[in-house]
Amino acid sequence: MYVLNYLITAKTRTELTPILITCSLKDIVIISAPVIDQRDVRYYLYRPNGGILKLNITHPNYAHSNNVQDTGEKKYSFIVIKYTKKAKRAIVSPLHNYRVFSVKNKGDDDVDLFAKNEKEMNLNDFMIGPLDENDHGNWVLCLYYKDLNDEWLEMFQVITIKIIESVTASVRRTKSRTEDTFHFSFSYPIRDLTSCELTAPVSTYDRYYERDVINWDTCGYVIKNITKNDEGMWRIMGVGRIVYETLAYLKYT
Repeated sequence: MYVLNYLITAKTRTELTPILITCSLKDIVIISAPVIDQRDVRYYLYRPNGGILKLNITHPNYAHSNNVQDTGEKKYSFIVIKYTKKAKRAIVSPLHNYRVFSVKNKGDDDVDLFAKNEKEMNLNDFMIGPLDENDHGNWVLCLYYKDLNDEWLEMFQVITIKIIESVTASVRRTKSRTEDTFHFSFSYPIRDLTSCELTAPVSTYDRYYERDVINWDTCGYVIKNITKNDEGMWRIMGVGRIVYETLAYLKYT
């Protein structure tokens, strides 16, 4: 048995296809919840920090219409209908089940993008954002409904929101000669860093490098004895409360 807040006990759980959404800070995400053809379906959304939100989700017209173009709501090119024996219900969702937009970028003719996207939301859509560091991680959408024996069943979907923020590099473009040393890092310290990863140009995937212990909180790296094979784009990915990324191009002379 599976219990939600000691209020709903589910006899079975069915996992739906997970969603990975890559976005930036301050972005807004609209997600389409899967629906089933049944009354009294309860939707709950678990936040990465453990908080729980109850969602007001109802059936969009496309869940009942054979002609999607006649729904009068936001048009979907394709919907997916999935049936699982364990769930005992047909699960309906759009093929493209999320979209991301930013109010920082104005649309054509200074259109209010928030109002435009909010107006286009279907009855099974919900909104997350503007995103901050607390929104990075795994969200879980849960649906609860009853079977013919009046027992609760659960379907759940993991929604991973991966926030990647571009930061400036210590050097954006630099020139090096044979046996030079290349120092590469973020241009400023990042709070709560837990790991760093350096990606070298494809031709030097096995390149030896050292961590710069002085610049540990800027994901500093030291690449010694530069050669022609080191020329190209270098990348640093740092993981903290979100993911941080920077790039630099190394030119061999």
